[in-house]
Amino acid sequence: MPRFDETAKVVMLVLGGAAAAVLAIGTNWSRGIVRVTPPAVHGVADIGATIALIIAPLVFGFSQHTLALVIYVAVGAGGLAPPC
Repeated sequence: MPRFDETAKVVMLVLGGAAAAVLAIGTNWSRGIVRVTPPAVHGVADIGATIALIIAPLVFGFSQHTLALVIYVAVGAGGLAPPC
C-alpha cells in the first residue's frame, strides 16, 4: 500500500485543519465565536485555500507522489466547483 508523503500530510493539516478552523471560528456568522471576519472575506479565503491546494504539490515538491497529487487536486477542484 502506498504511503502518503509526509510533507503532504503537514501541508494538509495546516491548510485543512488549522487555517479552516481559525477561519470558521472568526467569521461573522450566527455560529461564529469571534465574529470578526466578514462572510465575503471568508469566501475569498476559501477560494484562495482551494487554489493553494491545487498548486501545493508543485510548490512543496510532492507532485511525484500520485496519491497525494490526486487528493490535493480533487479536493481543490471540488472546492472551486459551483454549488448545486
